[in-house]
Parts: sequence; C-alpha cells; structure tokens
Amino acid sequence: MKIADARKLIGKRVMVWTAANGNYVGTLIEVAGSPWRGTVKIDGILLAAHHSEFGQVVRRGFRVGELIEAGNSSISATDAEGVTNYVEILKNNILRLEELLKGNEESPNAWALFDSIAANKIIIEAEERRLATGEWKQPRGPARPIVF
Repeated sequence: MKIADARKLIGKRVMVWTAANGNYVGTLIEVAGSPWRGTVKIDGILLAAHHSEFGQVVRRGFRVGELIEAGNSSISATDAEGVTNYVEILKNNILRLEELLKGNEESPNAWALFDSIAANKIIIEAEERRLATGEWKQPRGPARPIVF
C-alpha cells in the first residue's frame, strides 16, 4: 500500500501481521518514514506471539492497549475482531497445538510442538502474574527439556 493510502487509514481499524510477534487488530495511530511504518494501538489479538525458539522463551507478544509498530506490508485495513484476553488466546493456541500433535508424537519434528506448548504454558503463568501484580517477568531457561 502506498503511504497516501495508509494515511487515509489513520484513525481506522487495521490488522498488523508479524512473523513471530503475533497478529493484532487495532486503530492506526501514525504513519511515517520511507518506506513507511505505522503505529497501531491494539484492541484485539488474532494470534499470539511465537514465544519460543530453540527451547528458550524469547518473546512476550503484545497486549490490548499497547502500541505496535510495523512496516507497510504488514498493515492492512480490516473489520476483524480479536480476542482481548491474552491468556485466552494462549489457551486456544495450546489446544490447536495439541490437536496437531495427536498421532504425530513420534515424528522427528514433534519436539517443536512440545516446545511451543510448554512455552505457551510458561507465558500463561507470566501473564497471570502480570495481571495479579502488574509485573511481567520474561521467564528464562528452556521451555522444556528437548530430547532428540
């Protein structure tokens, strides 16, 4: 999308796609730069961040009310509604991953599903702690022991 078209979306509902940090919906707040980037105030979560890499929890993801900045090809107009509760989206993600795992437990790549499920559980704990105390601490160490 051209920057002139993006400027017409300021104040309107957009989707933000990222490869690893999740997919979100919200209001486009600002457009700047060349190539342009946009800032979006999140009001819904479509897909949680991919929290783990190589057995380590490495990302937090974004929450409703936070701002996310993304490049021009990652922002598009939308009418989609997202989930507002990050714990809910993580629990849904665990169910989806467990379905993918069924019947594939012996696959050489099953470790990635196990790792993602474990990371989502760790992030649920961290998010519940944040909701209770206001403090979010990124867990350190392996999401689960990886056995090949």
